[in-house]
Amino acid sequence: MENVLLTIIIVIVILMVVFLVLREVNCWYWKINERISLQQEQNFILKKILKELKNDPKSKQKSTSSKNKGDYNMDKTLDIEKDEEKLGSKDEDMIYDIELTTNEQKQVDAFIKYGIKPGERLAINKTTRIIDRFDDKEWNKLDQNEWIILIEK
Repeated sequence: MENVLLTIIIVIVILMVVFLVLREVNCWYWKINERISLQQEQNFILKKILKELKNDPKSKQKSTSSKNKGDYNMDKTLDIEKDEEKLGSKDEDMIYDIELTTNEQKQVDAFIKYGIKPGERLAINKTTRIIDRFDDKEWNKLDQNEWIILIEK
């Protein structure tokens, strides 16, 4: 009787471990975790768009966002600042004029993470889609019609 009980417990533990391992492999194979993170990012962006629309109904495509507490009155499900902290986004001086791909957004986030000094701007080339940082001297030497400013300090 004692051996049967021990055997059942061991079999249950082994089945649980196998289930957890197979679940992780399944999630990896079907990219479920990646889909969830992309959906969270989409929800965050949609909340920001909604916030901008509620703040300025006549907003143009090119607008700057500012993080002012208390500027908007929304329900508890729409907490933009908490979502920004969770996703690590710091777009205080961002100018929205172009739709970025995921890789381009990662590059922008990397530039933001390492800091943009006053007098510098982050811009993307319209044709080559190269993202680069320029100070005032470099910016004045460039053909500015070929570049779109993403962030300016």
